[in-house]
Amino acid sequence: GSIRFKVPRNIGFSMTTNGVLLNKYIDFFVKHNFSLLVSLDGDELANSYRMDKQGLPCFQQVYNNLKIVQEKYPVFFEENIRFNSVLNNHSSIKSVIEFFKNNFNKRPSLSQLSKSYVNPESIDKYYELCNETKSFNLIDSNKDEISSVQIGNFYNEFSRMTGNFYYDINELFYNREDFGIVPTGTCIPFSKKMFVTAHGKILQCERIDHKYYLGQVTGGKVVMDLNKVAEQFNILNRIFIKQCSSCVYVRHCPKCMYRLNDVVGEKKCMSYLKSTASNNTLNIEGYRNFINQLIKGAYQIKIVR
Repeated sequence: GSIRFKVPRNIGFSMTTNGVLLNKYIDFFVKHNFSLLVSLDGDELANSYRMDKQGLPCFQQVYNNLKIVQEKYPVFFEENIRFNSVLNNHSSIKSVIEFFKNNFNKRPSLSQLSKSYVNPESIDKYYELCNETKSFNLIDSNKDEISSVQIGNFYNEFSRMTGNFYYDINELFYNREDFGIVPTGTCIPFSKKMFVTAHGKILQCERIDHKYYLGQVTGGKVVMDLNKVAEQFNILNRIFIKQCSSCVYVRHCPKCMYRLNDVVGEKKCMSYLKSTASNNTLNIEGYRNFINQLIKGAYQIKIVR
């Protein structure tokens, strides 16, 4: 018979939402201690590209919902709700940061409009909305409050570059060399998180196309073939492993092969840099300069309690 044992893990629930129905389900989220990431691009003008099902701007509805939650569940709002803002041609880094500070006493994470899955025929519209001429230099935009961004960047770069970094205690109990290197920064299925769509599809995370689903929740049951999950992962892995193995970034690449596959297919990765003595030297020097910048910036840390 099979041997069963319990693994002491704390399971957390998280969700990304546009906030339109937040007031309707907030009691459930609070009861089960959900972590919520609300997509809100700033004030009414900055958020004007986000619409409801009727095609109408949803800013006021979302804003009102957030204020209801902030008043009804202030501790939950403070500890469990975060914001993500996508910069566009109606916003700036400074205006977005000021909006969240003044209205919610929060600092959002900032990102640029993704070019993934953009129809080539609509690329001009993409550049119009994205306005890539904007500076995305967070350090210059708000020096007094940038320490969290600096430390976050340092953490990510350091964890990818060093061989003496462990994501969790489980990694101490097996020999890394026995497992080899997974090219790119792709997560191994179920190693970090799991995402379930509104239609019950199970994916590795919320950022990849639903066509890569690993199983499905249906009829109150989880339907999944773990051998098929492994094979699907390995098939995609094989597409990139040849060029990745000769790339200088092989041990600290941040790219996800699911998203990369949809952008380049079997073409060469745009970040590929052949591993040669000169390229390795340039790569190491580049990261040394990057880390020096972060360490220098760390002296600007402002602790808020």
